[in-house]
Amino acid sequence: MYKMFGSEYEAPKSDLYADLEGEQVGISLLSTKEQEKLESRKMEAESRGGVEAVAEYPKKIDMCIVIGGFNSSNTTHLLEIAEDEGVPGYHIDCADRIGIPGGEVTNKIQHKPLSTPPAVAMMDEGLEVTESFLPEGPVTIGVTSGASTPDKMVGDTLQRILALRGLQL
Repeated sequence: MYKMFGSEYEAPKSDLYADLEGEQVGISLLSTKEQEKLESRKMEAESRGGVEAVAEYPKKIDMCIVIGGFNSSNTTHLLEIAEDEGVPGYHIDCADRIGIPGGEVTNKIQHKPLSTPPAVAMMDEGLEVTESFLPEGPVTIGVTSGASTPDKMVGDTLQRILALRGLQL
């Protein structure tokens, strides 16, 4: 069970998932750690009289970036959730899909739509390019990734998004 857009979703069931589920003992999910941090900060703020603002998860997401392999059923399901919620979603397999690979970062994204079969996308076919995907002004971007997506890939993607706004980490 995982949460996205304020709702709980059940992970797709498979025999492999069922076999591995018992081996995942002792692993904490980042989202759980972040929840605990928020609860801790909330309690601390309450003990101080509620003077400090406590960070909360946004109530509205303007777009969702899903990072992970095009052949992953997990990342495909994450994109399905975004689309079911009416949130524009972009499934990318690496940060280079934003802007020009290895060059100047431009406001376009090359992504796999749900309608493109994974085998086709893995050959860099059936991908769409969306120009001006990042709107002007304030925007709330939900960023999620597949279970086996390296943290560095997520970090690189965030850096490219920030670079579109002239910012850096």
